Amino acid sequence: MLQKIANIILLTDQIDDLQAAVDKEHIYNLKERIPALCVLYCKQGSMQININNEVHFIQEHDMFICQPNFLFGHYMRTPDFLSFVLCAPEKLFDELVLSCFNYESHWWEKQLFVQRHPVIHLKEEQEKLFIAYFQLLSTYLDTSPLAYQKQILRAIAQAAALEVLAYLDNVEEIRDVKQNKHNNVNQTDYIFHNFLELLQNNHSTHRNVDWYASQLAITPRYLGVICKEKCHKSASQLINEVVVERIKDKLLHTNDSIKEIAYQMEFPNVSFFCKYVRHHLGTSPLQFRQHSSIPLNPVQ
Repeated sequence: MLQKIANIILLTDQIDDLQAAVDKEHIYNLKERIPALCVLYCKQGSMQININNEVHFIQEHDMFICQPNFLFGHYMRTPDFLSFVLCAPEKLFDELVLSCFNYESHWWEKQLFVQRHPVIHLKEEQEKLFIAYFQLLSTYLDTSPLAYQKQILRAIAQAAALEVLAYLDNVEEIRDVKQNKHNNVNQTDYIFHNFLELLQNNHSTHRNVDWYASQLAITPRYLGVICKEKCHKSASQLINEVVVERIKDKLLHTNDSIKEIAYQMEFPNVSFFCKYVRHHLGTSPLQFRQHSSIPLNPVQ
């Protein structure tokens, strides 16, 4: 049965239902690249599917991950094929990537690996976990809209994403990518990886593209070209998104004062910090904190 949230997030137990809904309701255009994340888990049977003009075979206990902007082609399935299928908008995928940035230092290598090897065979323990996530989403969608609906859905999605990252820790090919040994790792992959490491290791305190370019011994223009190629965003946009995510994390999950956070993030003064937050979040740091969370202890 097909379930929807705001006609954007789709959850179904049959891929045939998904294709029919996409065609009928014009949620996505199957003739164009789909700006969404698609995750399929095969419970039973097998399927052959064409994604980005490449044929993939999916069998029982496999999870298939299509990152945003994929081209959906023809597929064939066995009569006994059963699955869970989830489609979520590209914006949610971007939010998950940024949220995982705070926890996982090598998420880029893992994302690159999944992009090249989208079929992941799950062991029994991981299989139970991912089935539980799909069932939790299905149960949640059956209930009436709740307060903090968006935050709850994001938390479930983030937990599932972290499970994937944890599962990939033991994949040997990822270590090859990290060490630049994989034949498919080119110079731009290597530079982009180092750029992301700089973003994380410096705790997002540098907000100038020129600084990152100088650390990488390339021009700011070339860094911008690489970022556009790898994630369809400018270097400045990616830097600001990571900085804002770090600020949001500090506002929501610490009792540090606004002045302390501004100092930690190396803003020249509190006034400049507040202007930066208002520009990117549409509200002041204090208002964002008060409206988005209920802290355990009073904060100022």
